[in-house]
Amino acid sequence: MDAWQEPEADTPADTSDRRTYLQTGLGILVVLGMHLVVGLVMLGFFNLRLSGIDQITQGIAVVWFFGLSVVQVVYVLPAMFYTRFRLGRSAMSAGMLIGAALTVVLQTACYGFFCVTMGSGF
Repeated sequence: MDAWQEPEADTPADTSDRRTYLQTGLGILVVLGMHLVVGLVMLGFFNLRLSGIDQITQGIAVVWFFGLSVVQVVYVLPAMFYTRFRLGRSAMSAGMLIGAALTVVLQTACYGFFCVTMGSGF
């Protein structure tokens, strides 16, 4: 092959890289899906709160909802270990770690914005 010719798109390295990127993206989407399920459960807790649920369950729901960036360790970490060691998908496990890190960053930014907005008197 000459230096000016492009390599073929179906080389094994290209397929392996594509699979790695897809597995990483799938890991991020899995974490997003887990967050949606937890959000729906928390919405159910808040609806129960309106119907007269006890204070302990209400406290658990509030801590879970507002502390999602910390509490996500309860369900993301076991899922990461499962995908890494049982399924052997290290790229998907890395994607789940990226999704969890994005959750922490976005939730921290939202809380910071909320605190600054409420503290400034606007």
